[in-house]
Parts: sequence; structure tokens; C-alpha cells
Amino acid sequence: ECSSGVTGAIAQPVVSLGIDDIIIRVDAEPLPGNEPQNCQGNDSVQMTVSLHEPIGDRALVDAACLKGPAVRTSFCETGATRWSP
Repeated sequence: ECSSGVTGAIAQPVVSLGIDDIIIRVDAEPLPGNEPQNCQGNDSVQMTVSLHEPIGDRALVDAACLKGPAVRTSFCETGATRWSP
């Protein structure tokens, strides 16, 4: 959520390989301390996720847009699918 323009450490991706889709979640660790933060946005952080099998005909889905606080953000307003065949 809001972090005064600072991106926390990036956690290891969590990947769920399904029959019709591949759901990927990558979280940023919360910032230390309890100081109030503003919502000016953060820098994007590129992440490479290696899969141990081909994508094939499956969609790539952003898990953050399926449930939780990100669902109501503008980033998720077009849905959770980031790529589909």
C-alpha cells in the first residue's frame, strides 16, 4: 500500500501452476517502523520468474488482483490476467 515512494525488499515469487492458468504473486516486504506514509507511488521493480514447465495455452495471472487490498486499485481495474494465449 502507501510507502512514501519507497519500495520494500522484494520477497520470493509464489507460483501456482494450474491447468488453465499460472498464478504468480510477488510481494514487497513492509517498511520498518510505524511512521505514517503517503501514497505518492513507488518505483517499479523488475522480476524474472523462472517456470519449470512451458506456459503453453495457459494465462498468466497476477495473484494480487484476485483478492486482498490491491483488488481495489487502478492497477487491477482491468482484471488479474496479465497475458493470455
